[in-house]
Amino acid sequence: MNYVGDCSDAAFDILAAAKNNDVADMEEIIASGADIVSACNDNAQTGLHFATMYGHVEVSLLLLRA
Repeated sequence: MNYVGDCSDAAFDILAAAKNNDVADMEEIIASGADIVSACNDNAQTGLHFATMYGHVEVSLLLLRA
């Protein structure tokens, strides 16, 4: 399956904040109304994938509650 995700700047910011455990940035992104659900990379990995894969509990919870 060749899936092309949302590669916009907003998607990059969401994935970077999730991967880097940047709670403040993630809170700001969520507050801005960004589409955190459909933001993904070319492998269809979302911010929640990255946050859980790296063990970032607080960012994971932010994403689940958004």
